Amino acid sequence: GCLHVRPALDMKDAAQEKLVREITDEVFELTRKYKGVLWGEHGKGFRSEYVPEFFGPLYPRMQEMLDYAHSKGSTTFIVTSGQAPEQMNTITPTQMYLSLDAPSEDLFKKIDKSINKDSWERLLRSLDALNRARERCRTVIRITCVKGEKGNMVEPANYAKLIERANPMFLEVKGF
Repeated sequence: GCLHVRPALDMKDAAQEKLVREITDEVFELTRKYKGVLWGEHGKGFRSEYVPEFFGPLYPRMQEMLDYAHSKGSTTFIVTSGQAPEQMNTITPTQMYLSLDAPSEDLFKKIDKSINKDSWERLLRSLDALNRARERCRTVIRITCVKGEKGNMVEPANYAKLIERANPMFLEVKGF
């Protein structure tokens, strides 16, 4: 089965916002204890840093897994948060998504809170990698619009520039 976890926290409260890391670490440990897989197609947070630990030596061999799935007639898709541009250059899924969470560096760093100090630069390199990926797979920019004080529904001209840089085949916009 699949269990979606979204802690009921008030992200406007700094003390509760700090709980995200603690809760995520605890969910990670429980998931590993019960031999599950921690994944994060929806929502944001610290999910991606756990993926290499779950997949261990298989993680660097992702292209081999994609090739195997393709040899069996399956389609594959990869969703990235834009923090691994080098890997984006080396894999060929059927479709590659890049989640674009903010239109500017300041807002991106507030929303994504990446552990990477060069997160914005990684995102920009990932946009370029997505543009190059057009030659080998379908490409998609995914924007999840979030309204409110901590939202990202601002600066449409900056979103447009980033989308043009990536030149995706498709644009997926959703909201909550």
